[in-house]
Amino acid sequence: MLLTLAMIAAAIGGLVTLWLAVDFARDPGGAMRRATHRPEMLPQVMVGRYAAFTALAFGAAAYGDPWPILFLFVVFSAISAFDAALYARAGHPFLPHAAAAAACWIVIGLAAAALAGP
Repeated sequence: MLLTLAMIAAAIGGLVTLWLAVDFARDPGGAMRRATHRPEMLPQVMVGRYAAFTALAFGAAAYGDPWPILFLFVVFSAISAFDAALYARAGHPFLPHAAAAAACWIVIGLAAAALAGP
């Protein structure tokens, strides 16, 4: 029962996050105000984001199951590829983000191979 409640709560959290993503896609300025984000705070915000990504990667590794590792690094690759595409379209350097997306695929491949067996 508690697992079911935790799953429902996680799904609700996912829906709220999806709503934020759609809000930012449709009205970036308004979404920034509604989410109380401040552009000048972006560097500090990114510290927290990268620290959280680090904790997620270490947690998946410590869990010792290839599924969470595979899933997490597919998501990390998507984030990196999305950022690379944004920067490329704007004419900015994008190779660091593209390289991060590619590096994620090394981890994805290893996790997939672990799932396939010895």
